[in-house]
Amino acid sequence: MTTLQGLLPHNGTVMQIPPLALCPAPHKSQKGRSIQNNQFRPNVWAADRLNAWSSPYAIQQRELLSKQLPNHIINDAFNIAEEGLSGPTKVNYAAGLLCFNQFCNKENIPEEDRMPASEILLAGFVGAFAGTVSGRTICAWLSGLRAWHILKRAPWPEKSELLGLVRRAANNQGSHHQRVRRNPVTLQHLLALRLALDLTSPFHCAIWAVALTCFWGCRRLGELTVPSETGFNPKLHFHIPWTKTTRELGADIVASANAPAVCPCDAFLLHWEKNTAVPAGYPLFSYIDKDRNPKHLTKPKFLKTVMAIWNSVKMPNVLGHSFRIGGAVELLLAGVPPHVVAAIGGWESLAFLLYWRQIEDIVVSQTSDAYQKDWDRIRHAMTDYQKQSNISNSLIDNCIRGHSVDVKQLCGGALGSVWGVSQLLSIYGWASRGQAPAKPSQLGLNNNLAF
Repeated sequence: MTTLQGLLPHNGTVMQIPPLALCPAPHKSQKGRSIQNNQFRPNVWAADRLNAWSSPYAIQQRELLSKQLPNHIINDAFNIAEEGLSGPTKVNYAAGLLCFNQFCNKENIPEEDRMPASEILLAGFVGAFAGTVSGRTICAWLSGLRAWHILKRAPWPEKSELLGLVRRAANNQGSHHQRVRRNPVTLQHLLALRLALDLTSPFHCAIWAVALTCFWGCRRLGELTVPSETGFNPKLHFHIPWTKTTRELGADIVASANAPAVCPCDAFLLHWEKNTAVPAGYPLFSYIDKDRNPKHLTKPKFLKTVMAIWNSVKMPNVLGHSFRIGGAVELLLAGVPPHVVAAIGGWESLAFLLYWRQIEDIVVSQTSDAYQKDWDRIRHAMTDYQKQSNISNSLIDNCIRGHSVDVKQLCGGALGSVWGVSQLLSIYGWASRGQAPAKPSQLGLNNNLAF
């Protein structure tokens, strides 16, 4: 046990801090992301700040708990609670802890006043950065501070109307910092990609299979690729049923057979044939390199390959999420009902309507006037879908602008209305090397790729 004296200046109590589980070795911070380290803020990796960074209040709470329960139970409780956040979320939230404590150091805010943070202190923190970053960034910082308070059992001003107002002001003042809207991947992008790829290459076959599965399945690129060569996590990447929103509950991915030039089923079968030497235990879209070694298909490698092709023919700039946008749009243009598209992409009804509201303008601007009748039809279909889901325009507007939302509105049909459709559409099957279908017919029903 580590004993620190004088951490609570008002009473001079001696506190005992249970050792942190798996606290990583110190490392050098990047420029602009450094902070003076002390007993409360050890020099750890960003993903471990929520656990490792503390406060006099948090220490006091641990001391009180240790009088009631064994330390191993307390540690297990906090560790499992922290596991409720994904690695990328922990890293994002860590930025909020860093900026908040940098702000407090600059303003000489005492350690004991940083947790529980008062709504005035939090509002002042937001005010110091409003207009310098996007409102979305500030909201993410506040979410990180909230998670830190929850994990340390500190109260948080959950219902503060003042914080609601400062969030709104941060959104308005930081609007010019918002990221440029992403163009959708279109069929033209896919055809250009197909013409440039050499489908005798195992690597290019993997690229082609991921592109079409991501597009027609309306998936996030990170669900089909791994972050880096060393970033493969069997829990997240060995099985497809793991998504950003559903986590270990997973999701079924459906990609229907299409025209031969852009058919995801044909692309996957070719990938499986060319990369049959990839051993069991590798991600589904791994490939064999020129030296006959199995390799993970990483997200940066995928994007570098496709972007080089599209840039060479001067096609509109896109990002990884553009596949999800483009696939949803193409399915809607093809006449697929909105509730089916929502189920394929794993959206709940409110999330899908929010998504559509935010991409509609840019999608229309990238589409030929010849599609005007189709867009009119889609708008009518989306309006009907919104009515069937019992979701008001005001609810959508408030969500997009970051305003407070009445929980009763969310319980009136806005959540969970597509799961029955999703279950009907999809088939759980194989998702990793070592669970391959014996025959092409086992890929799904009626020439659908389902996994």
